[in-house]
Amino acid sequence: MTAQKLKRRYLRISLRTLLLLVTVLGVALGVYLNRVQQQARAVAMIERLGGQCWYTYQVDENRIGYQTPREPSAPKWLRTVLSDHFFTTVIMVNLKQSEVTDDDLKLLVGLRNLKRLDLEGPSITDSSLEHIGRMTSLEVLHLFDTRVTDQGLAHVATLKQLTSLGLSVSRISDKGLVHLSGLKALETLYMTENEITNDGLKALSGLPSLKEVQAFNTQVTPEGGARYLPGVLVKTGRAAVASPLRSR
Repeated sequence: MTAQKLKRRYLRISLRTLLLLVTVLGVALGVYLNRVQQQARAVAMIERLGGQCWYTYQVDENRIGYQTPREPSAPKWLRTVLSDHFFTTVIMVNLKQSEVTDDDLKLLVGLRNLKRLDLEGPSITDSSLEHIGRMTSLEVLHLFDTRVTDQGLAHVATLKQLTSLGLSVSRISDKGLVHLSGLKALETLYMTENEITNDGLKALSGLPSLKEVQAFNTQVTPEGGARYLPGVLVKTGRAAVASPLRSR
């Protein structure tokens, strides 16, 4: 093979390689741009409903917000051109006291790095949990005074990274707790004011990371906690529930 033929072959290979790289970069940029747009739409919805969201640069490693306001590390002129959504991600969302719809929750699914979600009120149902179950990066999920039932908890079973789960003032019974038996990272569980008994604690006995269960205003007793969850702090008895909506 002559040098000229080798050169032409090399150029063809180089051109194919260049086209492949351009294609890969284009696809990657398209995927990233789509995620940026999804986050922008989700944030717009959160603000419209009067909720709050926190970005990575606003909280520390313990998910505690910095007292001093901070900004993304990217230059301000570049953020003005492209928007902040290109340089940081939402990791916490609070939509308490907001009339969240299932369509709103579909937008939250686009927040791929969401670590904490707080929701409240009768608009949160089992169908809502179908969408929440797709937010697999969640570590903290707190639901309060909802219409969530045992059936809906089947969707929570997909959230393997959960360390804290709040289900207070809902429609949960012993049957629903079976769906939580695979949440091996779970450390705290709040289920105050539900139809829970000592028998329901059996489903939680195999959770290796569980440290605390709050079961105020239920039929759970200290004896039941000691029997089924030895080594776990189980809080029982009567307690005032702070400003419940009583949506049930």
